[in-house]
Amino acid sequence: MKVVKFLGIPFLYIDQAEFINLMAQRIEDKDKTFVVTVNPESAMIGQRDQHFMNVLHRATHVTADGIGIVKGVRLVGDYLPERVTGYDSMIGLLERGNEHGYRVFLLGGREDVVQEAAGRVSSRYPGLDAVDYHHGYFDFNDESVIDAIKAFQPNLVLVGLGVPRQEQWIDAHFDKFDQGVFIGVGGSIDVLGGYVKRAPETWRRLNLEWLYRFLHQPSRWRRAFVLPQFIGTVLKKRFKS
Repeated sequence: MKVVKFLGIPFLYIDQAEFINLMAQRIEDKDKTFVVTVNPESAMIGQRDQHFMNVLHRATHVTADGIGIVKGVRLVGDYLPERVTGYDSMIGLLERGNEHGYRVFLLGGREDVVQEAAGRVSSRYPGLDAVDYHHGYFDFNDESVIDAIKAFQPNLVLVGLGVPRQEQWIDAHFDKFDQGVFIGVGGSIDVLGGYVKRAPETWRRLNLEWLYRFLHQPSRWRRAFVLPQFIGTVLKKRFKS
């Protein structure tokens, strides 16, 4: 499949609907898959952390999770159809799983939050075959977590451990699993559990979801400083080309 290299990262050239169809087909074919959704913040982690960049290159697919990536790609003279987010991919696959009886595992968040998220997912998508979960406060190499996922045999594993831990965890243990689409979804489990609200559709349509999150979670202020760094890096690349 076509990829677009940007800041050394191989982004899949695909739109959101096509990506959900691709993942559903891989689930049907039992093709084990590791997905990373990269926004400007995680792109900048890749610029300074070679280990994380290596993880991005080992992933099955990398998508552009953020309008900043899409616009940055265009600024340097290339093109991606649209952003393909972890949250929208998650919801699209849960909807598809509701039709086809997927088994879904949620990994991440506090015990009470992920438990509530699993309950809500089961209620909202009654066609799922089963939903299981584990909180995100475990040792990186805890084999009991890996054994629990293997025993459950999920079609879809939503890993919300935060960037870059979630990608590093999937990468480190991916070979231990026989099947399943594994996606790092960041704080989306907190959204599923009702602990955090996603930006309203109007904000998302205006590509201001990042600003909504910042205004409603001021603790994210440190992360906001990554945006100027990202813009500066893209501009340097633009004027060098």
